[in-house]
Amino acid sequence: MSAGNPGAVAIVGSGMARRLVALLAVVVAVSAGPMWARPASADCAGPMLRPVAPVVRGDALVIHGEAFGDNCYDTGPPPDGEGALGVPVPDVELSIAQGDGEVVVARGAADADYRFQVEVMVPPRLSPGPARLIARWGDGRTAEQAFEVLADPPTQEPPGTTPVEPFGPDPSTSASTTAPGGGADGDDGSAWATEGATVWAVAATGVLALAFVAAFLVVARRRARADAGQGTDVTDP
Repeated sequence: MSAGNPGAVAIVGSGMARRLVALLAVVVAVSAGPMWARPASADCAGPMLRPVAPVVRGDALVIHGEAFGDNCYDTGPPPDGEGALGVPVPDVELSIAQGDGEVVVARGAADADYRFQVEVMVPPRLSPGPARLIARWGDGRTAEQAFEVLADPPTQEPPGTTPVEPFGPDPSTSASTTAPGGGADGDDGSAWATEGATVWAVAATGVLALAFVAAFLVVARRRARADAGQGTDVTDP
């Protein structure tokens, strides 16, 4: 008659416990990392105009502006009533320049998402070759985008003046209680709300992982103890 080896079972159980403790430490580190490394709330690259494809004189040109805010809060939440990029710029003037000449083609304001879009007419009096789209606002700040005027004949006769197109939020709805950036009452829903949801999701995942590892560890230790207290009878021939 010979009994099982309780020492061997204990050693195996101890080794499994050490591996599970190491796994538990990794799960905690991975789950907690994103909660402490909080991302910045805004990109402070500054206002910009989208690239413009080559155009024909007299044709319609759609101008897109992005990130037209008067500030940038990239290290913390914005003040009440402002979004991640502050307040949308209210006084944008768009012009097309070539050589020493410049023609104003639109005036307006950025919307609550710090963007604008407006369709203007390319001045028929331009010459084929390089030109510049210029946005001006505030105390002389500018953003530019170079483009090419094609050599095709103008699509219409040059008018006496190039029309100046308006753009931006409707004045009757500009006093909305929705704060810049998409949130209400100064909350930047596009950055901080999404970020908060992500943090809570990561935390919940970490808690579930910890609970699973702890339960597995308890079951393994109970099984090891049971095996250690139970002998195996072997009959010699």
